[in-house]
Amino acid sequence: MLQETRVWLKVVMNCLIPCLHYTDITRDRVCLVYALMTGMEINIGAIIKSSIRKA
Repeated sequence: MLQETRVWLKVVMNCLIPCLHYTDITRDRVCLVYALMTGMEINIGAIIKSSIRKA
């Protein structure tokens, strides 16, 4: 995995979609990292809201 990908994954796992284990890389997290790396527009508020609902 590239260094840039690891950094984005840590940001996603710590701030946007928190988890207990760093080995839990779900499809949601992978898609979010891809969107961040490619510059796609994303609704961060909706992502945070959905992660709060799931918790």
